[in-house]
Amino acid sequence: MLNKVGWAYGYLTDCSYIFDTDSGAEFLLTATILANGDGIFNDDKYDYEKTGLPFMAALGQEILRIEQQRNRKHKADFAKYHSPK
Repeated sequence: MLNKVGWAYGYLTDCSYIFDTDSGAEFLLTATILANGDGIFNDDKYDYEKTGLPFMAALGQEILRIEQQRNRKHKADFAKYHSPK
């Protein structure tokens, strides 16, 4: 997985390229969510760890599960970048 994240004022953004070398699944996923339970901005009290990060992790895992099951005409070939152990 390669990604770039942003955390600011209760907003959590992640733009990721997720790939699975075993199944050949790959996809781009970008999401921005508001993790600010009290609704007050600029108070440095945000819910990144409690709400935001677990949600983002579950979202990525669910999309990966779906993509692993999807039939593809062309599967990704990671042999050039990844050698099995």
